[in-house]
Amino acid sequence: MGYVKQAYVMKVAAGIPGDRLQIKDQTITINGEIVAIGMPLVDTSKVPLKSFERDEVIPAGHVFMMGTHPMSNDSRYWGYLSLNDVVGRGYKIL
Repeated sequence: MGYVKQAYVMKVAAGIPGDRLQIKDQTITINGEIVAIGMPLVDTSKVPLKSFERDEVIPAGHVFMMGTHPMSNDSRYWGYLSLNDVVGRGYKIL
């Protein structure tokens, strides 16, 4: 998972293998549906936003993970997560 080694995180699988992912002008869409707007963690003085733009199909064996908070560090920044790295499923406790 990107630059983080041996970390556990809880995210939503916003995109699964075969879904179309588009990132353009800081708008993230999966199969044409907007899942997030903005990339607030990008330091544009060091990394141009254009470098994050893409229009591609999520490859087999990978998922695009999104946090529920706008400032979440998620697949917008570290890319796809291999399904081999998924260790479980989270449930809401009521």
